[in-house]
Amino acid sequence: MAIGRITGQMLSANLARSGTDLAFETTLLVLDVSNSRVGVGTASPATTLHISATDALRLPSGNTAQRPGSAANGDIRYNSDETTIEGYANGAWANLASGTQLVDANGNTSINVEPTADADEIHLQTSGAQTAIFRSATTDLGVTRLSNTASTLTGQVTNGDITLTPNGTGSVVIPKADINGGAIDAVTIGSNSAATALVVNGGVNIDDGGDGAIDGCIIGAATAAAANFTTVDASSNLTVGGNATVTGNLTVNGSTTTIDSTTLTIEDPMITLAKNNSGGDANTFDQGLFFNRGSLANVSWLWDESADQFAAAVTSGEDGTTAGNVTIDSYAAMRMGVTTVSDLETGSISSADGTASATIANSGGVMTIGSSVLTTTDINGGSVDGATIGAASASTGIFTTLTAANTQTSTVKANDGTAAITVANTTGAVKIATAFEVDGAGFIFNESSASVDARFESNGDANMLFIDGSENHIGIRTSAPAYDLDLSGSTDAVRLPVGTSSNRPTGATGIIRFNTTTGTYEGCADGSTFISFATAGSAPTFTKESTTGDGSTTTFTGFFSSAPESANNVFVYIDNVYQEPTENYSVSGTNITFTSAPHSAARIFAITGADNTALVTGGVARSESSAVNFTSSATTIFSFNASTYRSAEIYIQLTDTANTEYAAMKGVVVHNGTTAFITVSSITNTGDSDLASITAVHDGSSTVNVQAVSTGGVTAAKVQYSLVA
Repeated sequence: MAIGRITGQMLSANLARSGTDLAFETTLLVLDVSNSRVGVGTASPATTLHISATDALRLPSGNTAQRPGSAANGDIRYNSDETTIEGYANGAWANLASGTQLVDANGNTSINVEPTADADEIHLQTSGAQTAIFRSATTDLGVTRLSNTASTLTGQVTNGDITLTPNGTGSVVIPKADINGGAIDAVTIGSNSAATALVVNGGVNIDDGGDGAIDGCIIGAATAAAANFTTVDASSNLTVGGNATVTGNLTVNGSTTTIDSTTLTIEDPMITLAKNNSGGDANTFDQGLFFNRGSLANVSWLWDESADQFAAAVTSGEDGTTAGNVTIDSYAAMRMGVTTVSDLETGSISSADGTASATIANSGGVMTIGSSVLTTTDINGGSVDGATIGAASASTGIFTTLTAANTQTSTVKANDGTAAITVANTTGAVKIATAFEVDGAGFIFNESSASVDARFESNGDANMLFIDGSENHIGIRTSAPAYDLDLSGSTDAVRLPVGTSSNRPTGATGIIRFNTTTGTYEGCADGSTFISFATAGSAPTFTKESTTGDGSTTTFTGFFSSAPESANNVFVYIDNVYQEPTENYSVSGTNITFTSAPHSAARIFAITGADNTALVTGGVARSESSAVNFTSSATTIFSFNASTYRSAEIYIQLTDTANTEYAAMKGVVVHNGTTAFITVSSITNTGDSDLASITAVHDGSSTVNVQAVSTGGVTAAKVQYSLVA
C-alpha cells in the first residue's frame, strides 16, 4: 500500500537515533550513526559517504551561467557549455582532465594527448596558440620558440650531430659565431661573393729559397722595357720586330700558337697531333683541322674523341683543351669515290642524282627502302609493316612454328579462328603491361583445380588480394590467410551494406547490415527475422513527468508523454516517496492509476526512459519492424523463427489514415511446436472501436506468424518486439 504523507514532529522525534543505526531496504540506504557515515548499497560504510555500486554517480549538470554563486573548494559539477566535468579550487572553476585533453577554465591553454586517432602526438597550447608538438621517437619535436638560459644546446645521442634545417628556402642565421673546430665548406666568408684576388697594401717579402716565380709583373720600371739576359725566360709577351731565326729547336709551350702568314711550308711529311699523349694514357682531346671560312659557317675535319669517330662537321668554334670540346652544329657533306667500310652508320643513302633511295631517320628510327630484294635477312628488332611474309600476298601470318622474343599483335587466334592463347611452358609467364580486358565471357583462374595461389597487387600493398589455392582461403592485405576470408593485414575497417528497413533483403541466417531507418546494426539469426544489435555505450534518455494530486483522483489520463513498456520500466514518487509498481500503481498506455488517491497538493512525478536499453534475458535486443498494410484479409504483420525462439513480447501500433484513427496494443505470443497462442493484454484506441483483431498462427514447420484483420479500411501496423529463445 502507498505510504501516506509524514507531518508534524515525527522526523525530529523518531530520527534522533541515539547511537542506533538506520537501514532502508537492508543496504539501499544505511545510516552509520556511531561513525557519522552514510552508505548506499553497503551495510558497512567505510567513509563519510560510501557508495558501493558498479554503475555511476550522476553529478549536478548545468551551463556556465548556472554555476553556484557561493562555490567552495571541492565542488564538482558537469558544465554543459564546455561539455566537461569541472571543479572549484583556489577561487576559480577549472576543467578536470577528461578524455585526451587537459584544458584551463577559459579554454585557451591545454595539453592534448593524441588529438586524432593513433596520431601518437602531444600538443601544447598556450594563450590560444599551439606552442609545441611532441611526436614519436622516430620523428621530431616541433616548438614555436626554444628558450635556453644555459646558453648551451646539447644533443642526447652519443656522438650524434645537431642539424639545423630551415623550412623551404629559408636560412639558418647566426649573428655571431665562435667556431673552434671542424670545417667550413662551400661558404663565402667576409663578403657576399667569393674573392678572386688577394690585395696587400703593405710590403710583401717573398723568400722561398729561389724556387718561386713572379708572373705577369713589371719589374724595375713603370712600364715594360728592353732587356739583355743571358737566358730569356719570358712568361709573358715576346715581340720580335724583324726576322727571327732559331738555330736550335723551337719549343712553344702555351695554349694557343698563331701563325699569321701567307704561306706555311712544312718539310716533314707527317704531322703529329697530341704528341705528348704517345705512350701514355688514352687521349682526352678532340683532334683535327679547323677551317675558318669568314662569314660562312666554319667546318672541321676532326677525330671526335667523345664519339670515337672521324667527323666532317660544321662547327661554331673549337677549344682544344678538353674531351668533347668541339661543338658540332651539324655534319658537313663529303663526296668520295668508291668507299670501303666495315660498318656504315648514316642518316641518308642517296643515288647519284641526289634522290633518297634509302633513309634512316635516326639511330633508333626506321629505315625506309623504296624497293629491295633481300636474299637473306636477319631482323633483330623493330617491326615489319605491310609486307608479305611467306606468301604471294599479305596474310594474317600463318606459320608452322612461330618463335618470337617479342610479339606485338591486336589478335591472337587459333587455326579454327577462335580466340585462344596457350602458354605450354610451365615456367613461362604472360605479362600484359597495360590493361587486361575480358569481353563477353567469364574469367576462370585455375580451372584445373591445382594447388596454386593468386595474388593481386595495389599501389601500396603487394598482397591487396591473395587467394590461397591449397587452403581455400582469401586474404586481404595478407599473404597467409587463416580463414575463408582473412582481413588481418588491415587496420582499417569493413564497410557493411547500408539501407533503410524497406531495403532489407530476404532473410538468411548469418547476414548483417546497417539500418538507416533505426540507426542500428542488424542481422538475421533465424533465417527470416532481422534483429537489431545492442550498441555498447548507448545511454538512455530519461524524462521527468509530473502532476499534482487532488485527494480524490486515482487515474491520471495522459500522464506520460509516451506509453512506457510496463509499470516496472518507470520510477514513480509521491512527495519524494518511492511507489512500488503493480502494488501501488499500474500503467495503461499513457495513463497511470494509483490504488489509492494521492492527497490534495501531493507532488506526483515519474522518471521514464528505461524501455529501449535493456536486453531480454536469453533473447535479443528490442527491435522494430517496418509498417505493413492490411485489410479485411488476414495479413502477417510480424513473424519469427519457431525453431530458435519460444515466445515473443510485442507492442503493436495501428494507423487508419483514412479515418485518422490510431490504436496501440500489447501482447505476448508463445508456441508449443505446432500451435501458437497469443494474448493481447491491453488496447488503447483513439476512437470508439478496435481497429483490428490480432491472431497468431504456427505454420506447422518453423515459423510463427502474427496476423491482423482490419475492422475498417486499409490499416498500417508497426510492431516493436523482443524474442526469447
